Parts: sequence; C-alpha cells; structure tokens
Amino acid sequence: MTRHPTSSLRACKFLCALCVFAVLLVGQVGNLPYSVLAQDNITFTASVDRATVPTDGYVQLTLSLQGQVNNVPAPELPPMDGFYVVGSSRSQQFSFVNGAFSASVSFVYRLQPLAVGQQTIGPARVTINGQTYETQPITIEVTEGAAPAPTAAPGQSSTNAPEGLSGQTFYVEAEVDKPIAYLGEQVTYTFRFYQARELMDSPHYGAPQWTGFWAERMEPQNQYLTSAGGVNYRVTELKTAIFPVVTGEQTIGPATLEIPGGFFQSGQTLQTQPVTVQVQPLPTAGQPADFSGAVGRYTVRAAAEPLETHVNEPVNVYFEVSGTGNVSAVPEPAWPDVPGMRAYDAHSTSNTTSNNYVVGGNKRFERLYIPEQAGEHTIPPFTLSYFDPISQTYRMASTEPIVVAVAPGAAGPVAPGGNSQDVTLLGSDIRHIKAAPPELEDESRWVIQSVGFWAAWVAPLLMVVGAFVIQWQRHRLQGDPAYARRRRARKQAHRRLKAARQALDAGNSDGFYGELTRALITYVADKLNVPAAGLTFDGLREQLANREIPADLVEQVSDAWQESEQGRFAPVGASREAQQALLERIADLIVTLEGLKW
Repeated sequence: MTRHPTSSLRACKFLCALCVFAVLLVGQVGNLPYSVLAQDNITFTASVDRATVPTDGYVQLTLSLQGQVNNVPAPELPPMDGFYVVGSSRSQQFSFVNGAFSASVSFVYRLQPLAVGQQTIGPARVTINGQTYETQPITIEVTEGAAPAPTAAPGQSSTNAPEGLSGQTFYVEAEVDKPIAYLGEQVTYTFRFYQARELMDSPHYGAPQWTGFWAERMEPQNQYLTSAGGVNYRVTELKTAIFPVVTGEQTIGPATLEIPGGFFQSGQTLQTQPVTVQVQPLPTAGQPADFSGAVGRYTVRAAAEPLETHVNEPVNVYFEVSGTGNVSAVPEPAWPDVPGMRAYDAHSTSNTTSNNYVVGGNKRFERLYIPEQAGEHTIPPFTLSYFDPISQTYRMASTEPIVVAVAPGAAGPVAPGGNSQDVTLLGSDIRHIKAAPPELEDESRWVIQSVGFWAAWVAPLLMVVGAFVIQWQRHRLQGDPAYARRRRARKQAHRRLKAARQALDAGNSDGFYGELTRALITYVADKLNVPAAGLTFDGLREQLANREIPADLVEQVSDAWQESEQGRFAPVGASREAQQALLERIADLIVTLEGLKW
C-alpha cells in the first residue's frame, strides 16, 4: 500500500488550525457569563395579592427581580409600621439560553395588618453591581376584622421579656423548667429567639452538647409577639426534652444561632448562657429488687399469637410498655422460661411521641417461642417496676398469664433421597486451533485512518462541551443551595466516617459516636434540605416517608441513629466489635441512600 505524504501534511495543518480555534473558543466560553452580566437589563417590581384586607387576614407581598444577573442579594424592605411580617420565602429560576444567562427571583412576604385604615408599603430597594433599583409604593385598605389586630399573643406581654432584652435587633436565651430533677426524669429545655426584623434566609440553630443527658426534640415550634424597650419582637421557641443519665450538677453549654447576612447586613452568631441542672439519684428506700431504671408513668400489656397452635409451629409473644417518660430507655423485660417451649432472641421497636411537650410513647418487645410438646403451656406474667417522679414513689405494673394450647404436630418433612451420581469432568483432550487469516494485510495506514487523528478532532469539541458543563454546574451550585447541599452530602459524610474511625482507633468513645451520628443525620438532612439540628426520630421517619423512601430502609436509618445515640450516653460502653459493626452498617446505609432518587 502506498503512502501520500502531501495529504498527511495537509491533514496535520488543518488539525493544528482547528486546535487553535477550539482553544480560543473555550476561552470565550469561560468569559461568556461575565461579559453578559455586564449588560444592564434588570427589572425590580412589587405586587400584592389583594388591595383590601381585614385586620385578622393576611396580604402577600411579592418582590420580583428579573434580568441578566448571577448572584441576587436580598432586597432591603421598607419600614412597615402598619404590618407585621409573619413569614417569608424565596424562589428562583436561572436559565442559560443562546449564550445569555438570566435570573428570575421572587421574594414573597406574608404580612398581617396591625391597624385599620389606609396603610402604605414603601419602596423596597436592591443594589446590584453598584446600581440601586427601587419598587413603587403600594397602598392597602385595612378593614376591621372579626378578631382584633395582633399586638401580643395571649399570655405574652412586655413583662415576659427577659431582663437582658432592651431593644436589640436579635436576642437569644435558654432556660429549663426544673433546676432540680431526678435521674431519668424529663427536664424541658427551652431556647428562645427574639427578632425585631425579618430574615430572608432561615437562621441555623446549633443545639448545645447534651453531655450527661438523653435529648429528644419536641414539636411544634411556638411563636408569639412581645415587646421590650419600645421594640416589637417575634419570639420563636424550640423545646427539647432532656433526661439526665448522670447524677450531680450537670451543666448544659451554650446553644448557638447563626444569623445569615445579606447585602446590607453582615451575619452574626448569638449564643445563650450555660444552664445548670442538679440531678438527684433515685431514692433507695422502697426500691423493688427487680427495678432496672425505668422512670416515668407506664402501663404494660402482653399477648401471644396464635393462642392455639401445633408442635414445632412458632408463637410470637409480645410485651408492650406505654406511657409518659423516656420509653426508648425502658429495659428489656426478664423473659420467662416456659417448659416445653424453646425460645429465641428478642428484638424491640419503639415509638416516641410528644403531647403538650411531655415525651411518651410505647416500646414493644417481641420474642419467638417454638413449642416442643403438646398440651397447655402457660407464659407467666410480665412485670415492670418503675419510679414515678410526680409522686416520688416506686410502682409496679404487671400483665396476666397467657395460656397457649399446643396440639400434636405432623411429622416433619423427610429430606428427599434416592440414588444420584455426580458427573465429574476429568479432563479435555481437545485444543481449539485459531484459524489463519484469509489474506495478509499491509500494516501501513493513512493518517485519517488512525485513532489519534480522530481523537485530536474530538478533543477540542469535548473541551468546549466541558467548559459549558463546568460553567452551568458552577452557576447552579451558587444559585441553588439545596442542590449544593445534596451534591456535597456524601463527601461530607465520608469525611465524618473517617473521623469516627480515627476516634475508634484512638479509643475515644464519645468522639466516635458523635462523629458517627453527625455523619448519618447530617447526610440525611442535606439530602432533605432541612436543618440537621431540627430532626427528631419521628420527624426523620416522616421526612423520609414523604420522599417515598422504602419503609424498611427508613426503619434501618432510625434504628442506626437510635443505637448510636444510646451508645453515646450509655453508662457502659459497647465492645469494639459492636462499634465497628455499627460503623460499617451506617456506611452501608449511606451508600444505599445515595443510590436513591431524592
């Protein structure tokens, strides 16, 4: 086969010119958004959903910004003495069409009138690239409603404001309802956030370290109005049920609140004062011999299914504890030995609830029994001894005996038999011979027939596409915080799992369980785009169920979180093998969750 040097040279020259063009094009793509953003094509408008509203109604104010702008700052709201901002939200949409990057952002405020008559919403402002844009004022007619205009919530007035609150824009405080409590008794920790103006983005609550306590967040959040120093405040309360697990004086460290900044304001971090709880040991006088640490008010029940069965057929025996208190910490009962029945390991499930900020729920224990003899078998009563902190006495709850009637069973299945012969391959004497090619070929090729030639053609095009993808990804990460959280969730979880392994190797049990819990819960919170500090066991199940996560996977996540929390506050630490197994289980859960569609 004959080569053509002239044709090869021409192809190489054309390829070089194409590469230079691609490099220049990639450079222009990298600079494209910035040159487009320099164009001044921005509109900023205000609108309301109604022109007349009663004092017990609401009006929705929408500030809309559209134009070729990348980062959209929060607008500056005008003074609105005749309205109270009860809520706000933000929605945004970005597009990149025909080389033009544009944004459409809406800031929505829910306003409640404070006085009858004509009320004016002044101009809102936003500054972009040094230029200020302003909306037109809006007049709304406020009529008398069925209920009076809000000034303060029932039972709340300026006398309820803390001593340290004297006109600040933001303020936080924390307190407990019981400075003295028994071991295992519920103490309600309340965090309050006072705000004199609205925020465009939600602040981030950082719960204190619950060292020496078992903690359970309670819902719902409570909100009301109050005033201090001539300033009106909206107050948001977060309540957490804490159960002491260590006696003596226990100090709860500061809680923090990170307030996001805006274009005109810088962010700040507030923190509360530490709170002290004196934890008393449970009294020894009158303590039952079988008492195992349950504190609260409980009732118990037991059941077996089925009550009529045959030999070698399983019977499920249930023992359930219900009431108020830390039901998750109720210990497993002393399972009785039933003559003529073989027992297997038990397992438990718990459901925690909060009624009027009092934690309770139920915990169910289940064990499998296999009857080996026919006749009536009696399962003795179950008992639970617990300490009632309200009456400060020990009480006992018990169940009735359970009778299971067992009939003779059929003979067990016989394993299939018969003669069979296994065929074993001893060897093979056949070797396949590769056929010779029909003809010999010349190895010389044209330049355009080589893989390198076409790879050089494709590479510049891939560079152009890659530049577009990188720019699009960068703008989406900047403009969509929820998307950015989901993208970074797995990487951050792996970093925390690595820290948990290091803590495990160092023998730091507290650090191990702390990093392990944060790895799982922060990952789930990032995927759900919710604050990690606001998640509870029940809230986690509800959030995952709403995303149509399989029920068995939801229970696995909840059980892993609960086991990690129990290990963190248990008086006796788990073995290294159990800790390593929990670490691997949570790592596998994160891998499984990552494969789902959120």
